[in-house]
Amino acid sequence: MNPHLQRALQAMEAETRGMTREQWLRRPRGKWCAAEIVEHLSRAFSSTSKLLGRHLSEGKPSTARPSLKHRVLNTIVIGMS
Repeated sequence: MNPHLQRALQAMEAETRGMTREQWLRRPRGKWCAAEIVEHLSRAFSSTSKLLGRHLSEGKPSTARPSLKHRVLNTIVIGMS
C-alpha cells in the first residue's frame, strides 16, 4: 500500500478504535457523523481505484480533455494540500 494511504488508514483506525455505536452515529448540527464520513471516503476511493485500474489496463488516459473550470478547480485543490 502507498505510504501516504497507509498513514491515513492508521490515523483513521487510531481515531475510531473503541468508538461506540452512538459515537459513530452522533451527528453534530449541520455535519456528517463519523459513519457517513467513512462510508463517503470508502466509496470515493473505491470508484477512483476502479477508474484508474480501467485506464491502466487500457494503457491510455481518459479521452476527455479537462475544461478550464476543471483546471482551475484542480489548481485550487492541489494548492490547498
